[in-house]
Amino acid sequence: MSKPLNLHIITIAYGLADDLYRLVDCADGAGITWHIFLHSQFPDVVAMCDELDEMKNTHIYPYGHNRGVARSWNEGLYLAYNKHKADVAFIANDDALCSYDDLMKLADVANKSPNAFMVSGHGHDVRSDTDGDMSFSMAAVTRKAIETIGYFDQNFFP
Repeated sequence: MSKPLNLHIITIAYGLADDLYRLVDCADGAGITWHIFLHSQFPDVVAMCDELDEMKNTHIYPYGHNRGVARSWNEGLYLAYNKHKADVAFIANDDALCSYDDLMKLADVANKSPNAFMVSGHGHDVRSDTDGDMSFSMAAVTRKAIETIGYFDQNFFP
């Protein structure tokens, strides 16, 4: 049996405690490490992060204020690839819903596409009831992207 991939998911907790829990509950599995940047002081979100912090594969960064999405994504990507030697690192919205199998498929495509900078899937947005590219909802950001164009501009807003 082969060793699971070393996958890291970077997400930001703002105000959706139940959605964050669903994301982790659905996508967690062998080889997954979570980097959750707490950009909130809402009691339910803080409590959810405290609960998730009990998992061995979770790192909570309790900033407690909105420091900017790109700044936290960049910190998470740096930690995933440089400190933890991730095979693939993902950025995810805290309200995304993705299965472990979906992550494995995205990671497989990212690993088999050496010239890709970002890999995302097609899915359904339940809030807007539309189908489309899930680009910044759940996406693999490759080493190639960081080595070629660098990290996200901190003035970037998806």
